[in-house]
Amino acid sequence: MSKRDPEDQTPLAVMFVAMSLIAGFTVVSVNLGPGFAIPVGICAAIASAIAVKGPLGKALAKRIEASAGESQNPEAIENLTRRVEQLEHIEARTAELEERLDFAERLLTQQRDAERLGPG
Repeated sequence: MSKRDPEDQTPLAVMFVAMSLIAGFTVVSVNLGPGFAIPVGICAAIASAIAVKGPLGKALAKRIEASAGESQNPEAIENLTRRVEQLEHIEARTAELEERLDFAERLLTQQRDAERLGPG
């Protein structure tokens, strides 16, 4: 039997606890009737929403994001790295072309000024 990382078991444990709570609520609701089930169900829904919006929900979201980030495709990362390198090359080329354009504009301006002043 292989050992599993405890972080891999966390979503499974959360799901097991949630299913147990739902099953328990269902059993108690059937025995006590709708007078119990409706108000307790509403309170449980509100408490769950508050828990998900609070620090517990944020911690769960961070854990899910972290586990999703670990399983990224290496091919996709290599492709993105190549694209960044291409963009950096294009950026350097654009800067060089801007310098050349500025130089050409200065030459044209000097030529126009010389023509306006005339020989002399």
